[in-house]
Amino acid sequence: MTRILIIDDEPVTHETLAALLAGEEFELEFASDGLTGIAKAKATTPDIILLDLMMPGMNGYEVCTRLRTDDVLAEVPILMITAYSDRKSRLQALNAGADDFLSKPLDGLDLLARLRTLARLDRYRRLLAERMRLRWVLDRALHGYLVTDAAGRLLYANAPACLYLGIETDAALPTTPFLTLAAQTYRLEPAETWAAWPETPLRDGCYLVRPETPTAPAFWLHVSEQRVPYGETTQILLLLQDVTEKMTTWRDMRSLRAVVSHKLRTPLNAVVGLLMLFQDYPDATPLGDVRDLLVESANAAARLHAEVEDVLAYVGGLTGAEPTRTMAVSDLSAAVATVRALLGMTDVALTVDDAVRGVTLPLSRRTFEQILFEVLENSQKFHPTHTPSVTITLTPLEAGVQLAIGDNGVTLSPQQLQWAMKPYLQGEKHFTGETPGMGLGLPLVATLAWQVGGYAQIRNRRAGPGVVIEVWLPIAD
Repeated sequence: MTRILIIDDEPVTHETLAALLAGEEFELEFASDGLTGIAKAKATTPDIILLDLMMPGMNGYEVCTRLRTDDVLAEVPILMITAYSDRKSRLQALNAGADDFLSKPLDGLDLLARLRTLARLDRYRRLLAERMRLRWVLDRALHGYLVTDAAGRLLYANAPACLYLGIETDAALPTTPFLTLAAQTYRLEPAETWAAWPETPLRDGCYLVRPETPTAPAFWLHVSEQRVPYGETTQILLLLQDVTEKMTTWRDMRSLRAVVSHKLRTPLNAVVGLLMLFQDYPDATPLGDVRDLLVESANAAARLHAEVEDVLAYVGGLTGAEPTRTMAVSDLSAAVATVRALLGMTDVALTVDDAVRGVTLPLSRRTFEQILFEVLENSQKFHPTHTPSVTITLTPLEAGVQLAIGDNGVTLSPQQLQWAMKPYLQGEKHFTGETPGMGLGLPLVATLAWQVGGYAQIRNRRAGPGVVIEVWLPIAD
């Protein structure tokens, strides 16, 4: 409903306008003089003002000038009604701030046409002002905001989104589709989800990943979307959030948990157990037996002290720069031995193809050990007797290497295979019971692979029970 304020001193004009505009999409307010009209305008903020030129006390020119000095009313369209048709009067009305003018006697059709035009222009003006305010806010937002059409072509990008995608802020938007533009800088993960976009909406857990390089860490953008109707088609709103710090913290916390759990628990149990045993010894225990027990306790305490120092050094490594971001394949055997010892596993076989023995991988040994730890811990945790037989192979594969880690545990259902790489989802309840954990291990493996330009997937073994985790990694420059 369009609110119209009519300022005119003649009652007959009020009646005429009320009759002409009856049944239309207008809400009418009336004022009989200039001062009253200004007061009502300030109180109601009308959409349009119909203003008579010739009024006693304060004429239409003065009222119009006063209205244009008000911050709120300055943009309200004013249609001046005048009995004069001379050029001078009309120019004076326009100079005073009127948007249009209409001569008496009033023509009903002409009046309606002009009111509808002014109402439409006013809505457009307000929409444009709102859009400018919104653009100002979005350009100063922390996140990237994009709008695409149903085919994924860019319609709008705020300043952070332009920065993420390498678009010049003041330049026209490129005609390149969003997916093509993003793929020039980022890996689109999970690849199968992005392959179906924009026909299929994005699910949670979709990322643009710029792999780490020798001079820069990995950069993560979480992408979510909202689809809104726009006329007869649909527009897609995309939100790009920088989650690099969150992903790094998640990885480091998982790594720290593993170290603390497996490096401290064993020696601590030994110290506590020996001291409790010593406490239960009778007073008449021979001195030699006491000495032996104290020696065992001291050794366990020394081991615990050494492990605490290792953990503190490890934490320092998490918060500082890694000494190297690459690892030679020749170090793989030592990395496997380290993780196997942490988990207390014995049946782990490593095979390295001769074609990749001289290769360097684009991740640190610590990161590689974390990948091994997450996979081997899952193999151990989900095996029916917690004693899996694990095979690790490294083979060449299309401009990179493939790390395949297989076990002889359980075969997963299709749903469990889908869940395996999703954070906080576990599929083990129905075949191993309530196994501790939050379902973050294999998703972290995929994350670590993504950030160096690789990928990870899980499948059932082709011969016998068990699963295989396949991690493709590029070769370091």
